[in-house]
Amino acid sequence: MGFLKSLFTGRSTDVFKPDFTKSEYDNWMDYLDKGGTTEQWKALKKENKWKFPKDEVDKHMEYERELRPIFNKYSELSGLIKHQWSDLYKSKDYNSKLASKIEKECYEAISYFEQVQNIDRRHNQPTMNGSPVYTKLAILYERRGDYEKGIEVCKMAIKVGMSEHGRMEKLIKKAGRTPTDAEMKLINSK
Repeated sequence: MGFLKSLFTGRSTDVFKPDFTKSEYDNWMDYLDKGGTTEQWKALKKENKWKFPKDEVDKHMEYERELRPIFNKYSELSGLIKHQWSDLYKSKDYNSKLASKIEKECYEAISYFEQVQNIDRRHNQPTMNGSPVYTKLAILYERRGDYEKGIEVCKMAIKVGMSEHGRMEKLIKKAGRTPTDAEMKLINSK
């Protein structure tokens, strides 16, 4: 009877002691199991400023809320680049306004890609691997004859886990130079 009385007088904390090793949901279910109501639970939680560890669903939802807007921007921009690349390839004009637009969009997409990888790491998720955007940008520079910029893009790609070692080596040869020690280390890191 004492528990029911405490529930109705709003002093159910005298009886209910949360387990802070459990998630809020699990504690809330325990509270409801003991006869409490959701309204009382909310009031108790607010009054006592209880903080519970996140359960797996909460963690995943937090990850999705952070990831989804950035991933959607990346995905949309990647699709646009892919579509525009087809037009660029047909025109063979790698110094056109379209080529400059694609170049700018590639860097923007790369920024989103790197943000996605950082979010993955922060939430202990497997990182997104590879992006055709790096390859398109390196090819664009190669076809313009701007081999050094292409080499830099390959270095960026390798650092995020892509296998652009061969393209980098090819661009260094086209640039008519030998690879630096740091570049050789990257090339041999396959």
